[in-house]
Amino acid sequence: MAAELLKTEKIQLPASLFIGRRYTERDRKNGSFSHKWQEWFQNGLFSPLEALGSLPEHGDSYIGLMCIQNGEFAYWIGMFFPAGTAVPPGYASISVPAGDYGICWVYGSEQNGEIYGEQAYQRCLQALQAQGWRYPEGGWCFERYNCPRFTTPDEKGNVILDYGFIIEG
Repeated sequence: MAAELLKTEKIQLPASLFIGRRYTERDRKNGSFSHKWQEWFQNGLFSPLEALGSLPEHGDSYIGLMCIQNGEFAYWIGMFFPAGTAVPPGYASISVPAGDYGICWVYGSEQNGEIYGEQAYQRCLQALQAQGWRYPEGGWCFERYNCPRFTTPDEKGNVILDYGFIIEG
């Protein structure tokens, strides 16, 4: 079964501070950052961030944030927080602009990877375009691992992964 796009919505997000760790193309393994996520869980790297609270619009979701920094692709793992939040030692931060974001709920199996990668990403972009929204070149996007949509599989063993894109229109 291919992943399904369950929902596409437009939300407004405030300017925020993303706290986590930054990775680049050099950190990919087999085209993925999944080994970095495993490191985060194995080493309890979310614990100091969870102690800070979070940005209410994202709840306690873990985030994979993608952007272009200094002309280079960057993939951050961490969480969103209100601007001005103190950054714990060992972590870095990046300011994320306020704006309209298109959110896509992608439903499918985490186990076979159908909710991840280029195919799911492109389906989301097509859904945003169908709404008349445009994702600007080099814009911000993220994967939002929401609790319980992502953390609690349904009776078919499927979950929902949110993709968010800053949009115009």
